[in-house]
Amino acid sequence: MKRLLTLLAILAICGCMENVSLTNPTGKEPQTISSEMGIYGFTPNSIQLQRDTPVVWKLYVLSLNACTNKVIIEGIGEYPLKEGDNIIEFTPSKTGEISFNCGMNMLRGKFVVQ
Repeated sequence: MKRLLTLLAILAICGCMENVSLTNPTGKEPQTISSEMGIYGFTPNSIQLQRDTPVVWKLYVLSLNACTNKVIIEGIGEYPLKEGDNIIEFTPSKTGEISFNCGMNMLRGKFVVQ
């Protein structure tokens, strides 16, 4: 592990990794999407994404309660939320629909990955 980190540091210093990010190994520009979550659901509740491209989801929670205190993205993970701005980052690796919902599974939406 130490050797790998040393190699990455050397490559970064010599400019050999100018288009590669350690947090974004694909080197692709992230897709930034924005939506709101409130007591009536997600707006918008259907969002288009590109496969293998990192996503930065800016999710604004209007009011925090037992339903809106987390979002669950199918096959990706659970994310605790706070009232106001939240940033969720992930990279969809398959095409198709990925559902997301509130912590109580009452508010739902989907990502359509192409």
